Amino acid sequence: MALTSFNDLGRSSLSSAGLGAVLRYPYHLVLKGRENWRRRQTQKMIESLDPEIRKDIGWPTSFTRDGK
Repeated sequence: MALTSFNDLGRSSLSSAGLGAVLRYPYHLVLKGRENWRRRQTQKMIESLDPEIRKDIGWPTSFTRDGK
């Protein structure tokens, strides 16, 4: 049984013993996926700029796997 309560803003929050606990991990995966997508889009946009502009803003010429 899930307990639902309403906070000051009128939004409901589910107890950790209910549906909120079940949906926490998939929600986390969606947020991570969205963050990764935005990072890739930004990287593509910056990589499409002229080399002189990338150099001016300090964009590295290549990436390694560890992000350095």
